[in-house]
Amino acid sequence: MKKMELIKEILKGMEYKDIRNGIWINTNDTYQEFFHHAHGDMLPDDFRYKMIHDILCGMTEYDDIEDIDSLEILDALIPIYNNDLLQWVSGQSRYTFVDDAISEYGYPEEGFIKSLQYGYMMELEEVYGLILGWIEDNTEKDE
Repeated sequence: MKKMELIKEILKGMEYKDIRNGIWINTNDTYQEFFHHAHGDMLPDDFRYKMIHDILCGMTEYDDIEDIDSLEILDALIPIYNNDLLQWVSGQSRYTFVDDAISEYGYPEEGFIKSLQYGYMMELEEVYGLILGWIEDNTEKDE
């Protein structure tokens, strides 16, 4: 299976359920390993599932996986509302992403909310890398 076909196939198995403020779930057991891999060291988590879904959707906007502009995809996914960022950082030790972003880039002049956005971007980059690695490992090298 080609890489973009695999991405679209995985995406077909994701379904949005309007319970508990809405959650994304995997309805295709064939790709359960993918979702475990894309969660990295985290337990299953609504924010991570949403990131996975949104990144996969962004990837399908391109004809070839080699043409993907990851920065364009990820930058568009950073929440702009304070409440969304505060909900995100409150779960599963996500403050460590913010700490890592501040360590790497310094504390932003724009303040606290911008530091949360930097942390969110760090998690997006991690998820993108996990997705891309799994896709590369699970498709033929010449595709």
